[in-house]
Amino acid sequence: MAAPANTPKSEQWWTRNPKEFDMFQKILHMDLGSNYKEVIRNGPVPKHNVWTDHAFVIPWAVAPIALQYASQVFLGRPWSRLEAFGIYTANLATFGLITVRRLRILGEKYGHLDAINRERDRVAENRVTPLVLGLLATISVRTMMAAIIAYKPGRLPFLTWKLPIDMALYMVAVDFFFYLYHRALHQVPWLWKFHRTHHSTKHPTSLMAPLADHVQETFDIAVIPILAYMIRPIPFFHWYIACLYVNYIELAGHSGVRADMGHPVLGMLLRPFGLDLVVEDHDLHHRLGMRAGNFGKQTRIFDTFFGTTSPRYETTPEAIGLHNQKGSKAPPPKAL
Repeated sequence: MAAPANTPKSEQWWTRNPKEFDMFQKILHMDLGSNYKEVIRNGPVPKHNVWTDHAFVIPWAVAPIALQYASQVFLGRPWSRLEAFGIYTANLATFGLITVRRLRILGEKYGHLDAINRERDRVAENRVTPLVLGLLATISVRTMMAAIIAYKPGRLPFLTWKLPIDMALYMVAVDFFFYLYHRALHQVPWLWKFHRTHHSTKHPTSLMAPLADHVQETFDIAVIPILAYMIRPIPFFHWYIACLYVNYIELAGHSGVRADMGHPVLGMLLRPFGLDLVVEDHDLHHRLGMRAGNFGKQTRIFDTFFGTTSPRYETTPEAIGLHNQKGSKAPPPKAL
């Protein structure tokens, strides 16, 4: 869970000499660092260029596919299911950590949402190891399932013109099942206990995305992706690229970056209809607790259709760019 605001100095593990960190603390330290101090930004909310997100994600998406292609074409050595699992998992894990560093840099550049009320939360020391293990489990189990279900050993790696369509439909399918399950965790009283740990932070950071109890972890890691794949089966290599983007959005959604930062794949399609997701949507979800809205994590399609959206405060059209020179202030977080 998140470290309380009044955590004694002796228990603030992030203030220690980094040389004293264990392996898990070193990973989590990438999130905010030791010297994080929030600077309140009163100017207009900047508009983040999503093409820089594509420039960041695409090389990581293509690298293992190109490596496998070269291995099979030039060396005559196709990858086994186990080899594919190991290499694609390692790439996905490295991508996740580099994404955390990228979001930290963007946070330093743009500032963070609701900074006028509180800084971003830190992770309590007793939750550091479970949190990092949860992140690694998310990456490895999802890749393992795809390797078992969708990977075909000996088949030459390929990408087709259907890639953007497959990605978009898979993401919407993920969002649909996640919406139903996530809303149930909030609105079915006896299910809230399985989700309470994730809401122990009201101002999360990207590495707090996997903060959860075992029941929620199981659904996040395995059940939701399998259901989405059953609705929209796609080739392994299309799935892998979609997975990188899904993970990127999940980490960004917990980063609290104060910018008009939307979905790189679905944003341009959905924004004209007011159905796009931005970082503030999930940040508000954490702030509002058990009675929050904004249950989707890839789009606002189902929140809009079922009437569960929460109003934005800092990334409204009036607050973005030069529309509001004074900026905007978020309301104080509600204690729920």
